[in-house]
Amino acid sequence: MKRVAALFRRVIVPSSWGGLILRLLVVVVLVAVIVGSIDWNASVDHARKRASEAIAQVPAAMDEARLAASENTWEGDQLAKAQAALIEANASYDSGSFFNRGSYERARTDAEHSLALSVSVLKRVSDSFAAAEALAQSAQSGGYKRPIDAFFAFYKRYPRTMEAQDALDEAESTLFTTELNSENNYSAIDQLAAIAYFETHYPLADVPSKTAAKARDALLEIARAQYSGLKSVTAEVRSWVHAMLYKGRTAAIDMSAQDWDVSTALKLVPALRQPPAMLRLLSLLKGSVACWKRMQTTYEHPSSTTSTTTSYSSHQISSIDSLINKIAANLSQEKTLLAKL
Repeated sequence: MKRVAALFRRVIVPSSWGGLILRLLVVVVLVAVIVGSIDWNASVDHARKRASEAIAQVPAAMDEARLAASENTWEGDQLAKAQAALIEANASYDSGSFFNRGSYERARTDAEHSLALSVSVLKRVSDSFAAAEALAQSAQSGGYKRPIDAFFAFYKRYPRTMEAQDALDEAESTLFTTELNSENNYSAIDQLAAIAYFETHYPLADVPSKTAAKARDALLEIARAQYSGLKSVTAEVRSWVHAMLYKGRTAAIDMSAQDWDVSTALKLVPALRQPPAMLRLLSLLKGSVACWKRMQTTYEHPSSTTSTTTSYSSHQISSIDSLINKIAANLSQEKTLLAKL
């Protein structure tokens, strides 16, 4: 016991000033090592947390960017680079330790780079949609094609993004606010031409759009006007034919044009997503108009004319009678189809 106490005194209690200084230096070094180790551990832990947080931010942005990416596109290339950077970030993070703080720092840098690449894809999507919106906001009557084309181009390029359906809705909205707005007082044919353009370029051919209902209304407006016009003159022409056959003369009748753009509407129908009954109705009306025009031509070229009388041959009268009967027969079918539609 005495020997242990003596040894302790020699270690703790210096025998000279030099020994004291040496012992103090040892204590200072030990303290520095301990404090340094604590600081280093804190810095390593901080680097690890920052790397972990940076890596955690990447997947959500990458998943959203993936919706806009496809092969052989700029977006696809950016996403591939982002995925490679994320792999590097995870590898560096896994190799980090108390003695390898640099790996955590590299992991954070790679993760931030991956995030930036993903965000660049999202920004391009956002900028493309904003450009189409700007065109729509500045569009005037008659200028619907450019913004609609821009929205459709956006949809075709980014069909899986969250903005894709918004693009289709905005395209329809542009059409309705610029061309189908009731304040414009556009004719039914003008409206149908705008709708036909929209439907021809609409990316979802199998999905009816709101414009189909608008097209139906415009087509029925034309059909009803044509039907009413033909119906109103049929009785008058039949009376004229009856008088000419049995009296040989009668007062003149109005044989002016009875055409409400049915032929033009019929050409547009294939692009307007209408039921077969609509095509049948317009085809019948077109046939009636054709009969009317032939009848009009015959009426305007009597067999003889004097200052007091206008005469028609029995063949001319019979031709007009046959044509008006065809129109009357069509009117019966047209009435049924109008009620159905």
